[in-house]
Formats: sequence, C-alpha cells, structure tokens
Amino acid sequence: STIQWMRGDLKPQDAYQASKAAVCAVSRSLAMQLAGDGIRSNTICPGPSYTPMQARWDKDEASRRAVADYIPLKRLGTAQDMAQACLFLLSDAASFITGIDLVVDGGLLLRN
Repeated sequence: STIQWMRGDLKPQDAYQASKAAVCAVSRSLAMQLAGDGIRSNTICPGPSYTPMQARWDKDEASRRAVADYIPLKRLGTAQDMAQACLFLLSDAASFITGIDLVVDGGLLLRN
C-alpha cells in the first residue's frame, strides 16, 4: 500500500486511494484471524520513492530536488529502503508486531 490514502489528494484518485486503504484493512483483519496460529500480517506504506514511474514525473533534477526537499529526511525512498522495512517485519525482532501499517516515508506524513 502507499501513504496516499492516509493524506488525501487534490487529484481525483479516489478509487486508487480506496484500494490502498482496503489492502491495509484486509491486512488488519488477517492479523486478527491468523494470530492464534502464530501468523502475523502487516503492511508497508511507502512514501515517495525513486522508481521508473517517479522518473517519468520528474522533468529534471530541479523537480526531483523539490520533491526530496519537501520530505523531512530530504530524499526520496529507494527500493532498498522498502526491502529493509520488509526484512525487519519478517525478522524475529518484529515477532510481537502484527496488524500495523509501517509507514516508510522519510517523515513525510509529519508534514500534515
């Protein structure tokens, strides 16, 4: 899922945001249903990340920098950032964590 559903958007992306919120809701339901069997369910909610899709929107380095500068950690996320979050949730260090939406956004939601 992404953080978009947590913030709202001026662009008409209602169905997209609803689908992302639904993923999180299903994950929480699964967390409750499967906890007795020792199965955990969590979601990763990434913020802006540098991907081929993001590259299409960035017209130039100045555009990319403007997006990054708005993020408190001053950079876009990477696939590696998301993978590290997944690895954490899969690890024994997260064995008592279930039913959460792990926001990996460089602090962007703090802007609201």
